[in-house]
Parts: sequence; structure tokens; C-alpha cells
Amino acid sequence: MSPKAEPGPSLLVTVGELGERLGQALTLIDWRAVVAIVIAPPGLRQQAEEACTQALEGARIAASQVVRWSVLRDETGEEQLRGINQARDTLLRDKRLIWLLAASAADVRFLRKTAPDLTSAIDLFVELRPETENVPDWSSCREQLRALMEERHGVLDFTGLLPAHVEQRKLPLAELYQPLVELRIVQSGSGGDASGLLVLGHPGTGKTTFARHLAWVYSRGEGDPLELGAKVPLLLSLSDYGYEREHDRVRSLVDFLPGWLQAQGIAHAGSLEHHLPEVLLLLDGLDEIRAAPARRSVLVEVSTLLREGRVGGVVVTGRSFLVDELRQDEATLRIASTRPPTQDQIRRFLTKFVELRRGDAAAADDLLRRIEQDDDLGGLAQTPLMLAFMAILDELEGRLPDRRIEIYYRLGEMLVERWTRTRRLGTSTRPNERPTRADAMRVLGPLAWWTVEQGGGAVPEAALSRELERIEGLREEPAEAARRASALLELLRADTALLVPLPDRRWSFVHSSIAEYFAGVEVERDPERWSELLAAPFRAEWREIVLFCAGQLGVIEGRLESLDALVEAVLAKSRRSGRYDAKYPSLLIGLLKESPGSSRRQIDGLVDRLLELVLTMAFSPAAAFQVQNDLVMLLARAHDSVEVSLRLALQRWFRDFPDRIDWEHLMNGCPMGPLSLTELARTDPEQEAGIVALGLSLGPLVTGLCCGWFERYAIDLAPTLALWRDKADWRFRFAEWLVTNDEAARKRPFAEVAHELMIDE
Repeated sequence: MSPKAEPGPSLLVTVGELGERLGQALTLIDWRAVVAIVIAPPGLRQQAEEACTQALEGARIAASQVVRWSVLRDETGEEQLRGINQARDTLLRDKRLIWLLAASAADVRFLRKTAPDLTSAIDLFVELRPETENVPDWSSCREQLRALMEERHGVLDFTGLLPAHVEQRKLPLAELYQPLVELRIVQSGSGGDASGLLVLGHPGTGKTTFARHLAWVYSRGEGDPLELGAKVPLLLSLSDYGYEREHDRVRSLVDFLPGWLQAQGIAHAGSLEHHLPEVLLLLDGLDEIRAAPARRSVLVEVSTLLREGRVGGVVVTGRSFLVDELRQDEATLRIASTRPPTQDQIRRFLTKFVELRRGDAAAADDLLRRIEQDDDLGGLAQTPLMLAFMAILDELEGRLPDRRIEIYYRLGEMLVERWTRTRRLGTSTRPNERPTRADAMRVLGPLAWWTVEQGGGAVPEAALSRELERIEGLREEPAEAARRASALLELLRADTALLVPLPDRRWSFVHSSIAEYFAGVEVERDPERWSELLAAPFRAEWREIVLFCAGQLGVIEGRLESLDALVEAVLAKSRRSGRYDAKYPSLLIGLLKESPGSSRRQIDGLVDRLLELVLTMAFSPAAAFQVQNDLVMLLARAHDSVEVSLRLALQRWFRDFPDRIDWEHLMNGCPMGPLSLTELARTDPEQEAGIVALGLSLGPLVTGLCCGWFERYAIDLAPTLALWRDKADWRFRFAEWLVTNDEAARKRPFAEVAHELMIDE
């Protein structure tokens, strides 16, 4: 084999020049095949092929002596190219031309990486340009992009959750959308850019819906919620970019975007780069890029685009655990968090959902009444995804479980049952061969784990097919495994339950949480995965799997021995040397909210460790805000043994150990950097004092002392107030004023309050 060598830069040629150069190469090299790489943008591909045909006719070379291959950067294309590379010596000996047609520099990098032997000695390496240089038509690209965003993101798609025969599975987003991202309660790093936003939240809290709503609004030009001016929205899943990046097919986001647009059928995609300042980039699912360095690279890349003014705006969404990865000295993104819906928003969503589904208004009122009168149901309704699941389950089954794990269990069972009872494994299967529930669970669990390990987003169909074949191959002969994998994929395509097909021959679970639920059910059944989970339960990407597993073991199956092993592993691993980050208290809060049936001793242990982490540990400012906010929400909704344990532990902390509480860091949960009190008061003179306390100065925990849980838990604040009075920092004096005044006072303008208190800086 020839040594690997990088070809030199491509030569820009016209169609006529391409034909001449190819003809010369075929004349000069007649003892082996000519290896030619031609980069032809989509609009010039046909002309390139015609030039090749004419050159072959001029040299009297038959089609049988030519290998023509256009770069296809998916699993199928990669497999084909590897085959060509392996047959290199034979092809060079028996053929006259190996024609490799690429569309971009990224295609060429794919060629070099996948077929290093074939591309080690290129005879012709050219890039096709038009006979007359034309400026790419941005106006056409822009309007097609707007139309694509409006069409693709104008609805909430419940396909896969609702049966295939049911009407109204796609409902208009504009009528259901509820704003759940507080754009004013945000923080920036040093010099945060007003046009960049990182939206963080737990699964199902509305991050993707927020991004889709922005895409729809800006595509129609019907609003400017981010105050950026008129922009062309471009929403894509970062799992798509992450996949291409991981396989070294693109070097940057700017490199990736034109190819992505072309794959969506957008013409003149090459004009995008020069018009990015007119574009609002909406990048959904940062957590679906699995490697932490790659996630940080994305944040740094978009921050650079913002700083250099090369993009009109950027919104990135991701799960809350990613807050620790945002390096404030690198990223110019502001941070915003999702918040729970209000009672009015819950009512509006459910009423409109039932109306659009052509349901019974009386049934909607009954569902609302049950949610409003039941604390457990009300707590579940605080997560928008759960609210949608509740509406679907109530419609299809007429009953509503009051635990998160039970809702996922019922939903999962309903989907599995629908899948197994309505279809055979496929048209090619044997008579009466239908998948049983055991078949479904045997496949779904490992498949869910595999998708989570891939990032939790969409996966290519070829890779999905190979994974199905691998799973079936654990108990079947290769031929039978291949047959069953093909039949399963055929079944999925025919009845889109659980997994749904997406554009570009990609597949995903109906929601990433559904995949995590099935992974949580599966994990304890697999000894190797179970051991890995017990050894590292705080891995951020496993948070939901741990919670689902705990709920499945404790609530659904009642296997307390395994549940105890999991909780004890969490408690043991919650103590280690070194700095802690947000994922530690986040998982403890999740287990306390899940209430899977842990013993009182375990609940006390979880509560004690949680409070120790939150009250005494120093987190980054952004992480501190998220951690405190989650704790306050837990305190507001806790009940039974969890409430008792929290009440006793908090009474003990505030009565006996207020000096151990790290108030300096707690009040630094969402700092405004170097702003003085006077500067802070001037930033928005009419801002309510309570809002300033929560978002800009004191953080959620101190502000939360004004909420109902404080009185409910009978917390004695006297020792704390005495401690605060000895502090020189104005924040402590403001905190004392905040918790000793009523709601009416807290609604006064902060500038007015600051002046009246004459807080000495």
C-alpha cells in the first residue's frame, strides 16, 4: 500500500477546463486507473458528471472501466467507501477512472479519513466553479429557510404517543405555547452578549418548545421576543452537528450549516455564511453532544461568533447539569432557566389541548379540578412534558396516576401494548408471529441504553438497524437476527409507536425521557450496567436513568433490596474529596422528589447530605442559582416522610448552626459582577425589589425565605438575622429587610427601597 499523503489544495476550474484536464489525465495515464476528486457544489454536480462523460467518450473508455461514486456521509456511504478503499489495488489495475464526486471540503476530509489508501495519490484534484461567477442567491435561501422553519416548527407533534388512527396528533404550537423561560432573570459572564442565551432546565421543562416557538415567531416575522430585530431563524438539533463532528466530517458549526441546509432541500445554501449576521441560530440539545470537551467547544465557538459580530443571535438549550461546563471567562452567553407553569398557564394549556383534540370540555374541567385539588398531581403538572402526558393518559385511559414513575410506566405499557397487539413483526414474518411484551422489552431496554449512550438524540437508520441486529444476535443465529432486525425496523416504520422516523433517514424515541425510562427499567437487569451504575451514580447523563430505576424498583416492582443498594450507593458516592458541582445536589433532590419507597433512615441521609452540600459548599454562581432554585421547589412541594425530615433538619441548621451556613456564597448565587448598589438600582429603576433579590443579588434560597414553606417548616430566623446584622456587605442588610417585610413592600421599586434604607456601601 502507498504511504498516506495529503493531497495539495484543489484547483479552481470551470466545466470546460475540467473536461480538458480529465481528458489529459486519461491520455497520459493509460496503464492504471486515474484517481480524480472533484468538488462540485450541488448546482454544478450535473455539469461535472456531463464533463466526465464527454471526457470518457473522447478517450473511448467504456462505462464498465469506470468507478463513479458520489460522497455520501452516512453509515451506508462509509461502508461503500471502505469497500472501494479495500479494493484499491484491484481497481487501479482493472479500471481506467475512479471518479470521486464531493460537494464540499468536509466531503474531502471524509474521503481522506475513510479511504486513506485510495486518496494517498490523487491524479486530479479540482474544485468546480461556474463559467461566470455568480453571487449565491441569499434571498432565495432566506425565504426557503423561513418557510422550512414555519412548516417544521408550527406544531407540537404527538405522533408516537397517540395511536396512528387518532386524528389531531399535530396541534398548533401558537395556541398551546406557554412562556416558561424568564428572559429577565438571567446572568452573564464577563461582558455577556445580549444576543446570546443559554437556556438550561431539567428534562421536559420546555427548552425545546421555547426554541421551536422562537423559530416559528421569527420565521413569520410576527414578533421579536429576544429584541434582536428581524432575523431569519435556523433551528437544528445539536445531535446532528455532534454526530458529524465526532466522525470528523466537519471542523466547525459554520462548516456544518450549509450541508445541513442542503440536506433539508434549501437551495443556495452556500450564501448562508456571508449572511449569518441576519440569522438567529437556535441550537437545541447541548446535552446530546456526549463529550464534555465537545460541548465546551460548541459554547466557545458560538461565543466567538457573537463577539466578532458574525451571527445575528444564538440560543442554545441544554439540561441543567451543563451549567457547570459554561466557563464564564470564555462564553459570552447569558444564562436563563426554565420555570414551572403557573396555575393559569396549566389551565390554559389543558383547556386548549382538549379543545384542539376535539375532546369533551367537561372532561377537561374535571381533569383541571383533580390537578388543582391534589398536591401530588399539581406537583407533576409543574413539568410541561408531564402535563402533556397526563392529558394523553387521561384521554386514553380515563385515569391518572399521581407519581411520575407511574405515569411513565402506564405510558410505556400503553405504547408497548399498542405495538405488540396491532402488528406482526413485519410482512416478511411467519404466520401469526407477533412480538410479545417480553420481545418488546428485551429489545427496547438495550436499544434505549444505546441511544442514551449516543447522546439521546436522533440516530441514523443504518446504525439503528445494526444495533437491532446486534441485540437480536445475542440469542439468534446471524441470518435470523438480521431477518428479525429488518422486520422490527419495518414495524417501527409502519406504526410509529415509541420510535419515530425523522428527515434524513434518522430515528429517535418520541422523547428522550421515554428512552431514559426504558433504560432505567433495563439497567438493573443487566449485571454489567448495574455494577457501572452503582459505581458512578452521579454521572450527569445518568441522572434520569437513576431516578427512573429507583422508581421502577421501589414503586412499580417493590424490589426493595435492589432499591436499597441503589440509594446506599448514592449516599456513599455523595461524599468524596474535591470540589462538588451541581449534579450532586440535583440527583439528591430528584430522589427525594421521586419518593421511590426509601427507608426513613435513607431519607434522613439524603436530606442531611443535600443540605450540607447546598448550605456549606461553594458552587459557581450559575450552578448555585440552579441548585438553590431546585431546593426551594422541593421545599414547596415536599410531603410525608420527606417533609418531616426536611423540617427537622432545617430547624436544626437555622437554630444551631447558622454560622456554618455559607451565606457569602449563597447570596452570590446570581451575582451582577462588579456592580455597586447604586449601579444596580439604576439598571432598572422600576424593577420590583423581590425580583432584584431573586435574579440579581440574593439568589433563590434567601429570597425563598419569604415563601410559604418557611412558615410551614417553622424556621426560627432570629439567630440568622442576628448574624446578618454583623455583616458589612449591603446584601445582608437587604436580605434582612426582605424577610422582615410583607409582600406589598417587596413589590416596591428596588431603587426606591435602596434609597429609603440608605444602605451604606
